[in-house]
Amino acid sequence: MIVCKYRDWSNVSHRNLLIYNELYLASPNDFNDPFDCRIYPNFTNLNESEIEEYIERLKKTISKGKSTGDCH
Repeated sequence: MIVCKYRDWSNVSHRNLLIYNELYLASPNDFNDPFDCRIYPNFTNLNESEIEEYIERLKKTISKGKSTGDCH
């Protein structure tokens, strides 16, 4: 199956898609809807130990970001 869509050759993202099979994905910070990518955790089906494990992993992720200077 061949799927075609018109692409503007002067658009760098379109050109890279066609030449390098490279797809541009915008950062959630650039979305026009502030609620896109806001996924809130639902702990309804987790037991207490699973919730604690989740919180520990979250703490490690946050501290890792601070130590490397990554922006989240």
